Amino acid sequence: MKIKIILIILLITLLFASCNSDAPLNRQDKHNDPQVRAEVNFLAPDFSVELLSGETVKLSDYRGKVVLINFWATWCGPCVDEMPDIQKISEAYPDDLVVLAINCNESEDRVRDFISSNSYTFNIGLDKGEVQKLYPTNGIPYTIIVNADGIITQTHLGGGRGMFPVFEEYVKNAMG
Repeated sequence: MKIKIILIILLITLLFASCNSDAPLNRQDKHNDPQVRAEVNFLAPDFSVELLSGETVKLSDYRGKVVLINFWATWCGPCVDEMPDIQKISEAYPDDLVVLAINCNESEDRVRDFISSNSYTFNIGLDKGEVQKLYPTNGIPYTIIVNADGIITQTHLGGGRGMFPVFEEYVKNAMG
């Protein structure tokens, strides 16, 4: 019985483990410019990320569209569970929404195998901690919605199955 409790505690700890464990919790001190913060109603910090396709993109490349940024990993059960809903939302709004699913510190081969085996078609970014430093959180999955003007309109920690209605509400709100 003690072993089961320890394993459950360990599992819960892993599920809520930070994607970037050395990230400061005080988000307001992260940037010198008070107008740029990884917080709702602030301009989203710009970043560059290499996609699985080999292309490097910047968040600012997508001004004029709503962007759903999702931090995830293949070892994260809730992350994996919400991936079909991320695919569904990307297909529901192909002209107005860009998905940037930022993988947290896993090998390109592992990520490529996972994405390929599930036939996901949205953008997958490979991050070794640089983007995560700009968007500190206490765990993953962590989703950020950025409106067409580059302003963060929503953040959401946690997830799992059945996230499509939540994502859709966030995206519609960001579209105005």
